[in-house]
Amino acid sequence: MQGPAWAGPTLLFRADDDPLITSTHIGRLRDLHPGCDFRTFAEGGHSLLISRTADYIEVVTESLTRA
Repeated sequence: MQGPAWAGPTLLFRADDDPLITSTHIGRLRDLHPGCDFRTFAEGGHSLLISRTADYIEVVTESLTRA
């Protein structure tokens, strides 16, 4: 397996009810980015920026502040 082009801090997040990003996809991404900051929302579908705007901004801002 080829490693990621980016080796810096990585934030991955998803919603449990996302019909497009499966647990297999997330598993592969987490394998490619060991030590990533990983967050899961119980609901929000595929477009968290639209469905959970405030939560999305909070998670991204928090991650960028730590980086």
